[in-house]
Amino acid sequence: MKKAIVLLLLVVSVTFGDNIDYKRVKTEKINSTQEIVWLEAGSSDNLFFRLGNGFSKKTREIINPMIDKLQASAYDDARECKKSASDNEYNIHSNLSYSSSELIGFSTSLFYDCGGSHPDHYTTYTLIDAKNGRKYKLKDILSIPKDFRKIRDLAFSENKKNIADNEYNPSDLYHWENLTWELRKDGIRFYLNFSTSERSFRGDYYEISLEKLKPYLSNKFLKKLQTSNVWVSKNN
Repeated sequence: MKKAIVLLLLVVSVTFGDNIDYKRVKTEKINSTQEIVWLEAGSSDNLFFRLGNGFSKKTREIINPMIDKLQASAYDDARECKKSASDNEYNIHSNLSYSSSELIGFSTSLFYDCGGSHPDHYTTYTLIDAKNGRKYKLKDILSIPKDFRKIRDLAFSENKKNIADNEYNPSDLYHWENLTWELRKDGIRFYLNFSTSERSFRGDYYEISLEKLKPYLSNKFLKKLQTSNVWVSKNN
C-alpha cells in the first residue's frame, strides 16, 4: 500500500510499491501556496514529481497514484535495460506543465539506449481532470480531432511554417495524423511526430490559441477552462 504524500514531505527516503527506494530530492514551490515534491527511484535518471502541500487532498489522491505507477514502471524498465550492459542508458523524468483548479497536465520524457541499433527518445503528454481522474483525449476536447487538414491550416495561420527539406515537409498530412498535443495556458500545442535519417528527432510544434480553437472546443471542456484558476503553465 502506497504511503500518503504527507509522509513524503517528512522523510528523506521511503520505500513503497515493489520495494523501490524513493529518495526525496527537493520540494519546489510553484506559487505562493502550492508545492511539488521531486522523487528519485533508484537513481537520478528516474525523476518524477508528486503534488504536495497546497493541493486539495482529493486532487493528490487522484494524481499521485498515477505518478507512482509511472515511476515504478520506469524503474522496472530501467533495470531490464541495464541487465545486458552496465553502460546502457535509461533516463526518464516528468514535468508538471499545467495546473488549475480543474485540470492537471504533465509530460514524461524518456531517452533510452538499451543495446539496439539506435537510441531513441520521446515525450508523452497527459491531461487529467483534477476532480474525477478522467484522462482527456483530443476527441474529448475538440470537435475536429480527426480533421488533420483543418488543424494544420489553423496552426499555419498562427505560426510560421518550418522549412521543409528533402525528407520532411511539415505540410504533409501524414505528420499531422500522428501528432501529440499539450494544453497550455493560452492554447493547445500540437507536436508533429517524425523521424528521418537527416532529422532524427521528434518535436516540430505549432500552438493554436484557445481563442482560435473556441468554435471547435466542446462545451464541457470550455466550461472547465472558463471556471479554472490556472496556477501553473510552463512557457517553454
